[in-house]
Amino acid sequence: NDLEGRPAIDPRRLTGLWILALLRGVTSSVQVAHLCRTDIEFRWLCGDAHVQKSTLSAFRGDHRRPPGVSKQFDRNKFCYDASTDTMVCPVGARLKRRKLNKNRTAMTYQAPASVCLECSHRPECSPTSSTGRYVNRLLYEDVLKRVTDRVASEAGKRHLQARSVVTEGAIGRLVSLLHWRRCCTWGGVGAQAETLWRQIGHNLMLYLGLWRPLVLKPVPSGT
Repeated sequence: NDLEGRPAIDPRRLTGLWILALLRGVTSSVQVAHLCRTDIEFRWLCGDAHVQKSTLSAFRGDHRRPPGVSKQFDRNKFCYDASTDTMVCPVGARLKRRKLNKNRTAMTYQAPASVCLECSHRPECSPTSSTGRYVNRLLYEDVLKRVTDRVASEAGKRHLQARSVVTEGAIGRLVSLLHWRRCCTWGGVGAQAETLWRQIGHNLMLYLGLWRPLVLKPVPSGT
């Protein structure tokens, strides 16, 4: 998070990592964390940041909707009551605090099983649960909002555009011209060697005039 330790990772980057992993058939947070260190596409997507498996697992657990739950009873529909330190569901039932997650970034709240079993909205809220509905409340939502606002600012858009030209554009054109998908490298050293090789190839082609460098266009105001 931004308060202590490393800067917080943009939630959109974590979402992108999981989407790319699912497209490749990877569902384990351990494997995704390994790919963030060894695979050039994952390294670019996470900004070459050190993403831990616990961060990936906690993010997926905090934002996914339980099976069978309707949008009306999504996690975002639950409100936090600071005076009683409880979460209030859309029909007024209160969920009591239970525990912190392993990352200590979210608090878990759970409703009594007796209340959920007698509730008429159980088929829409917790159809498969026999212990009561639970939701997670992020402890650093203000930090996540600051990160999102910073990325959405004019300076953030300019920075992301520059990164796209320097990394994504260069690697995409190398793939097209040299007809490869990726080098067979393993480990952090191998990923660094592959990145260096791609940079050398990119700069050499620029020097030989095989392609012209991309020019950044100004970001339209009001977007």
